[in-house]
Amino acid sequence: MMDSKLFRQRTMCVFALMAMLFLLSCSSNAGSKQEMAATTQSDAARQHFNEGLEIFEKIRFNDARSHFSEAISADPDFALAHLYRALTSISVADFEEHLQKAFDLKDKVSDGERLLIEATHANTAENNPRIRSTDTPQAGPKV
Repeated sequence: MMDSKLFRQRTMCVFALMAMLFLLSCSSNAGSKQEMAATTQSDAARQHFNEGLEIFEKIRFNDARSHFSEAISADPDFALAHLYRALTSISVADFEEHLQKAFDLKDKVSDGERLLIEATHANTAENNPRIRSTDTPQAGPKV
């Protein structure tokens, strides 16, 4: 069972991501299905990720978790899949493992993905000494 502080942090991250996804969907064309830009070379990983993201947006985290796990199986270096796998984890150890993996891969993704990963990591690392905070990013865009 997660301790209450980490649970609150994780819940805040999930709600922040959901709010961002909601705002992005409001700006998209009505009726058109859009996929989140995600850095992977695997079509199978991208398909599993997008299916998981669609389910995640419906707050069906247990169902989404399996799709994010499949995306990671298809591409172990898929940073966003690790981030969302962390957000749907059911244990502290699983959350920390996938969040750290996403953070370790942040330099191989687009700026938007990197900022999302860094923000989630910084929010968590600030209150959890078990997550490496030595690499917590400075504010501002990557140069």
